[in-house]
Amino acid sequence: MGILEGLVSGFAQSLSFEVLPFLIVGSIFGMIIGIIPGLSGHFAMAMLIPFLYKMDPAPGIAFLLAAHATVAQG
Repeated sequence: MGILEGLVSGFAQSLSFEVLPFLIVGSIFGMIIGIIPGLSGHFAMAMLIPFLYKMDPAPGIAFLLAAHATVAQG
């Protein structure tokens, strides 16, 4: 598989209907954690890990990534 094929496959998987709701919910969770003083992205990831044990890898990683990125942006 070439680089371009891998890139297209990754975008297709990250924008699928299985992953997109987790991106939205993760962003909302990250905003809530980001508002509270003293809490960081590491805290958000530590809180979310127990919920992600039984999840598929793609939605779980998207959920963590969205929450951590949103907390980092404030």
